[in-house]
Amino acid sequence: MRMQSCDVVVAGAGFAGLSAAETLIKAGRHVIVLEARDRVGGCSEAMLNGLGEKIDTGGQFVCDEMPLILDLIRRQNRRLITPAERGLPRALPAASVPEQAHPHPEAEAFARANEIYYDELRHVELTPDMADITVAGWIAQRTPDPAIRTAFVSIAECANCIAAARQPLWTLIAMHRNGPREVSEMQHFVEGTMHAVAATLADGLEGHIRLSQKLSAIEQSDGGIVIQTATGRIAARQMVLAISPIHWPEIGFDPPLPAATAKAGSAFSRGDVVKFLIRYERAFWNQRGWSGMCQWSEPSGIWFGDASHDPARPMLVGFMGGPSAAAFRARTEAGRRSLVLEELARAFGPEALAPLDYLERDWGSDALGLGGYSAVVTDPAARDAVAILQQGSGRISFAGTDLADAFSGYIEGAIWSGRFAAAQVLARLEGRTVSGSE
Repeated sequence: MRMQSCDVVVAGAGFAGLSAAETLIKAGRHVIVLEARDRVGGCSEAMLNGLGEKIDTGGQFVCDEMPLILDLIRRQNRRLITPAERGLPRALPAASVPEQAHPHPEAEAFARANEIYYDELRHVELTPDMADITVAGWIAQRTPDPAIRTAFVSIAECANCIAAARQPLWTLIAMHRNGPREVSEMQHFVEGTMHAVAATLADGLEGHIRLSQKLSAIEQSDGGIVIQTATGRIAARQMVLAISPIHWPEIGFDPPLPAATAKAGSAFSRGDVVKFLIRYERAFWNQRGWSGMCQWSEPSGIWFGDASHDPARPMLVGFMGGPSAAAFRARTEAGRRSLVLEELARAFGPEALAPLDYLERDWGSDALGLGGYSAVVTDPAARDAVAILQQGSGRISFAGTDLADAFSGYIEGAIWSGRFAAAQVLARLEGRTVSGSE
């Protein structure tokens, strides 16, 4: 088989890879996009539920502080839906612990934990003696109140999809400083699905995308770069590797990546999250005075909220992140469903036990995914990991939401990273340099 050739190979057809490819093609470059899955979108995904409704089982939400994804949505003439805020949120202790056994009512503990997590953390100044402190270690020092500590850990593990005892505090502070400031990151979702935004973006790249093409090897030389998949080889002048560092051990690099680059890549760990989308006949939670939002102290890392597209299609969306996801996965299918519905019944009433449809998407066991919303730096000494990887390596530029300067872990960050990597590639092709603001 004759080797294909192009200007740039983009490996990965999530929002980062698609954004990189769009930028390069608009600049007149011949681009081939390789994607290991049989679809585009990466961690953005949509499925039909049991009622025949197309719903987002992956990345779904957007807020007013995310200009890149908002612009893309507007370019496609799509409408944003803002969940109605009716009723009060809930917060629950472990089922085995009566609320009166806590120093504070659980709602008060979560309110205080949310203040610390979303407001106080971004202003924490790290001192040398805090270099190795984890999220769990910091909150243990911050407050003696066990209810607040437990609530804080639950919030952190749901938001970051990793054990609070493994996540360095500085990574969480950085995420807060570079993420939404004035509004919730879950402010809106897209009419239809977010995955349709990725699919429409890919439609504009027709003829350039090769699905079910898992990258196996990358060879760099003075003459160019050669990419190996199961079906053949592609020669290119440059490359955007829009595949998370957690998957780099599956790729043969020849020559090996420089030591500093490899070390920076190895600083990242997989997350772990399960997403739930549960449809009901009516929004009974509203009728009981609840908004549909609930947080749990135990199991840790669980959050649910109202994601109804319209009043005729009531839906609760939920996430279980961190260590609880692994324990959840070990249950039987019936046991998993029972646990979730029983917790929702405890929060909102017995009607929760009889949904019209129940769907769970286990991202933690997805071999091609990130485990969670993004990979997370778990090496406390690797504060320069992202900066190192943003520099690329030879003819390769790296991209992905975990490498974004802002909104890391979100689709917004993926788009920024993909465009930045494309700008680097164009600069190398044209003999220029590129700055982080380009």
